Amino acid sequence: MDISVFQMECSFRSSSTMINLVCDDVYLQSLASMLFFAGVLVGAFFFGFLSDKIGRKKTLYVSFILMLISTVALTWAPNYAAFVSLRFFVGASASGIFITAYIISMELVGPSKRLWAGFGSMYFFAIGLLVVGGIAYGVRDWKYIELITSCSCAAYLLYWWFIPESPRWLISKGRIQEAEAILHKAAKVNKVTLPEKIFDKDTLNTKVTEGKLWDLFSSKVLLLRTLIIFFNWMVVSMVYYGLSLNTGNLGGDFYLNFIISGLVEFPADTLCILLLNRLGRKNLHCGSMLLGGIGCLCTIFTVLYGGDGRCCNIDLRNIDSYKYGQLLTNGMHFPY
Repeated sequence: MDISVFQMECSFRSSSTMINLVCDDVYLQSLASMLFFAGVLVGAFFFGFLSDKIGRKKTLYVSFILMLISTVALTWAPNYAAFVSLRFFVGASASGIFITAYIISMELVGPSKRLWAGFGSMYFFAIGLLVVGGIAYGVRDWKYIELITSCSCAAYLLYWWFIPESPRWLISKGRIQEAEAILHKAAKVNKVTLPEKIFDKDTLNTKVTEGKLWDLFSSKVLLLRTLIIFFNWMVVSMVYYGLSLNTGNLGGDFYLNFIISGLVEFPADTLCILLLNRLGRKNLHCGSMLLGGIGCLCTIFTVLYGGDGRCCNIDLRNIDSYKYGQLLTNGMHFPY
């Protein structure tokens, strides 16, 4: 079908219209999204193991380079096969960046600051959503949007001179002097005095055994808890991204819906910071799941009683309340 038909109906040039993923081929849009998240899954396993082998910093840098190459190449994908293949690598690199960066932030601070370090990164994720929404509103062409957002990946390459290796990983590999040098530098910035020799035979356990993936299934109690967390991750991810990626299917302005969906992230992250240590992981996790479920069920009433004029606004509020609950739940999984 002629692309000009879509340009007459919509001022936004998407990848779907450019490679004619419409009519009988509309299912290929869902397949492309599925392969992207397949890349996220593979990236979580691959970069997780890689970070244990070569270090957090090197793994993060490998993820940056893969992201930069795949996102730039995506704009010149000649056909659907190349497009979805590159999307797979984009998903894998995105998973590697997020997971490795989160681990570094957790391992660079003490237990009392992990709440702030962990959820602080969530705020920047939300800011990124708003920035993408603003760029998309101004540019209206997916190729230029892709190229503009890829520029941030090039800036990430400068992180090599600013982000230290994880001291905890260095200690686990027996590289004590390197870990002490990083801690002394951090102490100098924080104006804290540390002894010249931080670790000795009394403070350092040299017989630490490395955990294995299959240790999660070594006992009945641990197996049950692992499966519950796995199931919760699946449900939350499916619903969160299902809602986020389908805000365009709601009525009203596409860009406004996307931006509102991103704004919901800020109060959700703030509420996690305020309530996590007060209510506990379990109570806040269950409460957020219930809040999300109620919000989703309420969308039924918008269809039955909202009417054509009010249905979109009410439905968006209920969907955002559901996403709000899922964001709270999503935040609980990382401390677990």
